[in-house]
Amino acid sequence: MNIRFASDEERNQWNTHVLANPDKGNLFQGYEFAEQKRLGGWTPRLIMADSLAITVLEKSIFGLGCLWYIPKGPGVVSADDISTLLPELRKFASQCSVFAIKIEPEFVKTNEILAALRNMHLLPATPIQPNVSTVTLDLSPPLETILSSLNQKGRHALRRAERDGVTIQRVETSDENCEQFYQLLSETAAGSFRIRSKQYYRTYWQRYSAANQGQLFFAYVDNKIVAGAYAITFGTKSTYK
Repeated sequence: MNIRFASDEERNQWNTHVLANPDKGNLFQGYEFAEQKRLGGWTPRLIMADSLAITVLEKSIFGLGCLWYIPKGPGVVSADDISTLLPELRKFASQCSVFAIKIEPEFVKTNEILAALRNMHLLPATPIQPNVSTVTLDLSPPLETILSSLNQKGRHALRRAERDGVTIQRVETSDENCEQFYQLLSETAAGSFRIRSKQYYRTYWQRYSAANQGQLFFAYVDNKIVAGAYAITFGTKSTYK
């Protein structure tokens, strides 16, 4: 296996390479996410392992060397793929003064997978990225068909929102709208979970909007914003906050 840093040409088309991975890509392996993490002190390292594109976030730890973190990757689909990749990745990383690598391939959590990973002497770690579950939804049918396939609770919530006069609008990620969305996020997070700075999120949302990958939505009642969501699409997958 040939493992090397990506060329300038590959870097310029990085999302195309990530989307061609066996797992069909993950936005946390995308170019925009890697660039965003620079604000948190990480240095993106874009690596090609044969045709597999791997986004690595690197941080220097005093006295130890470099830590490599591969968010939601590498983009393989089986434990056998990991078994083939890891020895070569370890060898390459050791040449870059790396003392530890954290990986997050998206596998279905089965006893067989867990046993295979343990046999590779991998140690379990706490998940970092927020999308801990996945819903598969076929968007090809008409909207009414999709809505009718929801469970009773979901259909009731939609009908209740319509009766209460809730309207949804796509809005631009202007500084003003990002400010309003951040206020909603702050109120939601209060006492429950930590969030980053206003500047970090504004940069995040505007970065993905500029790449035509993100869209901000507001829900209104009587012309007042009552809820918001930011959706990101990457290939055949989407996630939202």
